[in-house]
Amino acid sequence: MITTRFTELLGVRHPIVLGGMASVASAELVAAVSNAGGLGICGTPLRAVGLPVDAEEARAVVARIRELTTLPFGLNMLLFAFSDADVDA
Repeated sequence: MITTRFTELLGVRHPIVLGGMASVASAELVAAVSNAGGLGICGTPLRAVGLPVDAEEARAVVARIRELTTLPFGLNMLLFAFSDADVDA
């Protein structure tokens, strides 16, 4: 096992991060990476019409990830495209 500042800071076993690949990185993939010891990252894609995923959609995805893992994971948000309420969610 490789121990680095990254693994210690984020509480993961391996210094591996899943790229937040918008709709490609499903809740199941994010949880699988976290469960395997890396840091799963869920992308928050912009919809085809150019609007960000809303707060309720973000909450649902996070809830699904939390059903699948108790380990650390993250969200990749393009902050310029989200409201404060979306970020708070």
